[in-house]
Amino acid sequence: MDFGDEEIAQFAYQWTGAVARAAHGRTERAVFDAAQEETDLLAAIHKNPGVYRLATNPLMLTILAVMKRQDVVLPERRVELYEQYVKTMLKHWNLARGLGQRPARDLDVVETVRVLAPALVLREPLPAGGTITQARLVIAEVDWADEPDAPLADAAVLHGRRLARPLAAGASLRPTDLQPLRWFEAGARVRIDAVGRGWRVSGSGQALQAGLDGRRVRVRTDGGRIVSGIAVAVGRVEVAL
Repeated sequence: MDFGDEEIAQFAYQWTGAVARAAHGRTERAVFDAAQEETDLLAAIHKNPGVYRLATNPLMLTILAVMKRQDVVLPERRVELYEQYVKTMLKHWNLARGLGQRPARDLDVVETVRVLAPALVLREPLPAGGTITQARLVIAEVDWADEPDAPLADAAVLHGRRLARPLAAGASLRPTDLQPLRWFEAGARVRIDAVGRGWRVSGSGQALQAGLDGRRVRVRTDGGRIVSGIAVAVGRVEVAL
């Protein structure tokens, strides 16, 4: 149910009072601060039609109240409100870290948004082209949000793979750190699967170049025709038609 003027005013009174009491106890300062913040919050809501429309929603009103307390200019659109709210809560974690205390420094967004969980890391430095073995891996706590790709956590999958770039000891292993799997060598006999919508036809031929996982490779069919497809498995090329 949307709020009207009366509900918005009641919320502002109760919310600012609760925040002030949490920060300063039941003191005269708490009463003064609550009254000042209530007045400022209601004024900010009512002076802008866009902000007022947001404030009629209880959740949006709560977010607006938190942002106003952090001296953030209240946005008029919901998408901007969410964006500013996240930045505010990450950079000014006052409500979580002590309502009456000012933080020593603002928390950086990148520094704050971390997802720490176990993953495999290298026990020792390894150069580009180096082979990963289970003996070179150890479980450690890793920031999964540090890069777009999630770190790998299955030692059996990593065993025998080669690095695409050098990594230091303690580095997590992500898909982009690995050289693509080499499914077959140039000159090898391969199966060719021609795939269309709802059908598949298989044949055979000879690879004209090494088949790296997910990479395009040229193959000469037994009929002498040269086709291009994707290396998808050991000795297998898929041609989309």
